[in-house]
Amino acid sequence: MFLDLTTHAKMLILRVLNRKLSTHCLVALSIPNKQTSNQPQIKQLLRWQANVTVALIVIVLPFGTAMLVSVSIGAVVCFLTNWISAKWIFRCYQAQQLQSLMLRMYTAELIKLTLVTLLLITTFVTIKPLYPLALLGAYFIVQMLPAFLTSRFTGAK
Repeated sequence: MFLDLTTHAKMLILRVLNRKLSTHCLVALSIPNKQTSNQPQIKQLLRWQANVTVALIVIVLPFGTAMLVSVSIGAVVCFLTNWISAKWIFRCYQAQQLQSLMLRMYTAELIKLTLVTLLLITTFVTIKPLYPLALLGAYFIVQMLPAFLTSRFTGAK
């Protein structure tokens, strides 16, 4: 099962909530009032996604306009929706407001899924010729490869 960073953060918070840890336990776990340690990792993940998006577009240049459009749309939709989701979740992240954070996570995930669905349906309906496998492949590559590269080069788990 593949997990992106947002899903990993949700699972961690659910574990904390399921154990019903008190504020004293949170302090014992050394979770500060304003949790900002994940923000550099998220920024790095988004940078990797942007780099992979650009690399895919450059790699596909020789294969024609239809392939270029298909790959570009898939990669940009993935990057854009992940960026919006990360901004929504971590705009004012405080570890002590777990319920608010969970609500923002689920709202961001719902917004992300809605945006992806609307953008891809619009793409499939309006753009011809289109290579659906190239579009979805680019989406998958931009979603998964940066998460692997970030964890590989930073030692993050």
